[in-house]
Amino acid sequence: MNHAGKPTRKGDSRYQPNGSLSEIGDQQRPIGKSKVESSILGFFVGRMPAEFRFSEANRVTSPQDFDIPAFFAAIDARRHAEHLTWLALTKTIWEQSRVLNERRKDHPISPATVRNLGERGDVSCQHALFLLRWLDVPPETFIAEPQPGTAGIPLPLADDAHRLRWNLSKLYRTLNAARTSRGATWHQAAKHLHCTANQLTNLRIAKFATGMRLAMRITQALRRPAANFIDVAEW
Repeated sequence: MNHAGKPTRKGDSRYQPNGSLSEIGDQQRPIGKSKVESSILGFFVGRMPAEFRFSEANRVTSPQDFDIPAFFAAIDARRHAEHLTWLALTKTIWEQSRVLNERRKDHPISPATVRNLGERGDVSCQHALFLLRWLDVPPETFIAEPQPGTAGIPLPLADDAHRLRWNLSKLYRTLNAARTSRGATWHQAAKHLHCTANQLTNLRIAKFATGMRLAMRITQALRRPAANFIDVAEW
C-alpha cells in the first residue's frame, strides 16, 4: 500500500500522489519524433493499410483490432469456471469498487450489458475496463498482433475506493498532436481509423461516448499501450 492507501507492486512507479496514471510510454525507451511520425503515417496519410478488411457486419477488422468475440469468450470462460450467473458476475465486477460505489451511489452495470456483449460487437471503453480489471489483463491481450511496444503493459492497480477510467481527453490530445504533426485533417484521420470526424473530435469532452474498438484502434495507431490513457479514478 502507498501513502494514499492504494495497492502497489514492488518497484511499481505508476502511481502519482493524485492517483493518476503516470506517463509509462515516456518511461520506456525514448522514441524520436521522426519514429513516432512514421509509425502513424499509414493511418493518417496514404491508403488504408492492406491488412485491413471489412467483416460481414461492415466493421473494420485487422490484426491490430480489439477482438470482441475473444474478449467475450474469456469473460464467459471465467464465469463458467467460477460458477457465476450473469447477475452474479456483474455484482462481482461492481464490488471491485465497493467503497467508491457506496460513496457515489452509482448504478451497477446491467447483466444484459455483459451477456449481450458478443452479439453487439462492441462495448463502451469504460465498461470494458470493469471486465479487464476482473480478468486482470491489459486490452492488448485481445489484439492478435499488437504494435511493437504496446503489449504486456499492465493496467494500473485500483483498490475498492477507486476504479479504472479511460482519460479520453488525454487520448484526444495525443491523437491531435500526431494528426497535426502529419498535416492531416480530422476527416483524413477518421477515414483511416474507420470512424467519423465527430467521433474523434468529441473525445475532447467525452467520458463515456466512445467504443472500445475505436479507442484501441487509436492507441494502436499511436503505438502507445492503452495503459498510458487509463487513470485510477474516483468517478
